[in-house]
Amino acid sequence: MDVICYSDSTMDVQLVSTMVNRWYHSAAIVSNVHDLLQRSWIVQLKYFVREANTSADFMFKLGAGSSEILREFLEQPEDLLLLLHTDACQVIYHRD
Repeated sequence: MDVICYSDSTMDVQLVSTMVNRWYHSAAIVSNVHDLLQRSWIVQLKYFVREANTSADFMFKLGAGSSEILREFLEQPEDLLLLLHTDACQVIYHRD
């Protein structure tokens, strides 16, 4: 099985791609990720700019602004439709 993990943080990709000092403040989490990467699957770690996934960013902000533990949607939020279309069209964003 192939797994592709995307992150909008180059530091996160570097941390899980190399050995980390055990005194690093997130070393336990990174160690858990290292353990997952050792399983019998092929894992690719890829970086993408945050702006390239506006749908996920929108949903994250929607959840972060809520006090609910779990929110279930029977239909997608209306504001999400254009963002899904933009993501599907793979609009290119440039950072200055």
